[in-house]
Amino acid sequence: MWYNSFGKVVTVIVLCIVLLAAIAFGLLVFAQYRNIDTVNQTTNTTTPILNYLTPDADDDPYLGTLTAAVEIIAFEDFQCPFCKEAEPILYAIYQRYPNDVRIVFRDFPLYTIHAQAIAAAQAGECADEQGKFWVWHDLAFINQADLTAAPAVFSDWAEEADLDVPDFEECVASERYASEVQKDLNEGFLGGVSVTPTFFVNGQKIEGVVSEAQWIELIEAAILES
Repeated sequence: MWYNSFGKVVTVIVLCIVLLAAIAFGLLVFAQYRNIDTVNQTTNTTTPILNYLTPDADDDPYLGTLTAAVEIIAFEDFQCPFCKEAEPILYAIYQRYPNDVRIVFRDFPLYTIHAQAIAAAQAGECADEQGKFWVWHDLAFINQADLTAAPAVFSDWAEEADLDVPDFEECVASERYASEVQKDLNEGFLGGVSVTPTFFVNGQKIEGVVSEAQWIELIEAAILES
């Protein structure tokens, strides 16, 4: 019958649309990962910000002093493997230049590819509320693989960080710092941030993991210019 043939045609068309949508989604996800991989395979150099607003430190947690000659603003994602790779290098730089460098942590959760990134960022803000951001920050990166169990795992880290766990859990559940995380995201976008980690060294933008030798070269130059 004609309507049977018509029904088969409609079915084929619907299946084709679904297949094309699935392929498009797969290509989008692949492109995001490929973009991040490509950034981290390139040589990192300082580049001026063009047509963007240079982000500032805002009221975000930092290591170092307010009078440091070199300010490093780091836009990071707790679920980003490249951020985890960059962290010990960055801390080594802070230890090398404790009086000359200030490192500011700002949230840039890549929520389209990291399902727990926003929750982790908000939890970090809750830890900061109790003055324990950097302890929680270290635990989150060290145990990054466990973020797939978030938010349940957050309480374990809060206890290990010696936080007031009930207050921390209430803060996380209420999403009290959702707007703060969104503000970091917005200012990152305005500054041209698209991948993590992205650093601003006295206003100069650097994308990807930076080696310790590269950091030393950048900081020595920034100190001379200050």
